[in-house]
Amino acid sequence: MLLLVDSGGTRASWAFCRDGQEILRLKTEGLHPLFMSDEQINAILMQVRAQSPQSPEAIFYYGAGCKADAMQERLVQLMSHIFEGARVEVNTDLLGTARALCKRSPGIACILGTGSNTCLYNGSNIVSNIGGWGYVLGDEGSGAAMGKQLLTDYLSGLVPVELKNELETTFQLSHDFIIDSVYRQPKPSRFLASFAPYILSHADHLYFYKLAYDQFVLFLTKYVSIYPQSAQWPVHFTGSVAWYFREILAEAVGVQELTLGNVLVDPMEGLVLFHK
Repeated sequence: MLLLVDSGGTRASWAFCRDGQEILRLKTEGLHPLFMSDEQINAILMQVRAQSPQSPEAIFYYGAGCKADAMQERLVQLMSHIFEGARVEVNTDLLGTARALCKRSPGIACILGTGSNTCLYNGSNIVSNIGGWGYVLGDEGSGAAMGKQLLTDYLSGLVPVELKNELETTFQLSHDFIIDSVYRQPKPSRFLASFAPYILSHADHLYFYKLAYDQFVLFLTKYVSIYPQSAQWPVHFTGSVAWYFREILAEAVGVQELTLGNVLVDPMEGLVLFHK
């Protein structure tokens, strides 16, 4: 029995697999070793163990906040204590994304969700990483970046009048509400990204279509085309924004003369195949 884990800062997905087949998948709060105590992490691990169909022989964990060796070793120790006898391997969520999307072939792996990130993957390891700097310094193409652009246009009077009125009615938008939500309330990136579903549902309007399309072009220009291998290697995507905006994304990829590879809403299905 294998246990595969894909954990962001918000949510974690746990897949129990036997003979290359997924037996059970669980969802929990995300494990983020930079912001959580041992007690908080152990509580989630025990929650998972209580629902485990069988003790896993090996655990492959891919998570946010796991770039530093110290964080990897800490999670190995915590999981080894809860899942006694299991071999534990901890890696970054970006490596998990690359393995899920590219399997054992070279490619460029991209995350487009609340935030954005990219890496160059040679079929076994990440050899370069550009992006992942958060909504203040980057995150073009992400849900947060789309929301940020929409609100910037709204505050600047650049949103068409008929759309401005609907936005105010739907979200109770005002200058003070936006400033408070972005600068004073917790988790502003999630607030910004919360506008992405609205943008998608109104993508038949030129303003919203262009907003999403332009964000994807910015992302591809700044973080993908900069890799010398981008002219030859396929470009793969995962994340909610990549999946739900995939038609607009595919148009942007084509215009940039890149080769579109896999697009997955969730890395876990690819990880199950990688570890088969």
